[in-house]
Amino acid sequence: FLPETDDIGCEALMEAMNDIIELDLQIVIVGVGSPFFADYFRNLAEAYPKKLSFQPTDEPERYFYLLAGADFALLPQTNPVSPELLLRAARLGVIPITRPQPATLEWLAPHSKAKSGSIPSFYLTDYEPTTVFAAIKEACDIVLENKRFAKLMQLAMRINRSWKDCAKDYLKIYR
Repeated sequence: FLPETDDIGCEALMEAMNDIIELDLQIVIVGVGSPFFADYFRNLAEAYPKKLSFQPTDEPERYFYLLAGADFALLPQTNPVSPELLLRAARLGVIPITRPQPATLEWLAPHSKAKSGSIPSFYLTDYEPTTVFAAIKEACDIVLENKRFAKLMQLAMRINRSWKDCAKDYLKIYR
């Protein structure tokens, strides 16, 4: 998902793309983004039509249709990731690859430590191209371990952030 403005996370993704393209995966880049990012990914998609698709849309429903067919959602941007996007992705069994941010720390957990009530995630510890590549490679490797990946997907799909649960948590604190 491309951010609307220039962003160091997307710059790291761009620098890592030569290595990422070599992995056994298909990539869909979604979003209008800044003209700089849009031009880069449009040209890359033309160069690698069997590996990469660029979908320049800002229609939320289109985002979610594309998300429904994904295993992972790479969200490298430094600006806050939409909690709604994370929750919808989780309900579809889509695992985020992102840098944890204050607004989402409560929900996200490193995939190796995720438990019920959290969204298993692959963390970007910084915005270096090698870190972005390593997180994507690790995610691809786990997909090959069918049982482990299925367990992560099921954990993600069980996330429940309904008002009912929030009210229970509030009552515990209040009492």
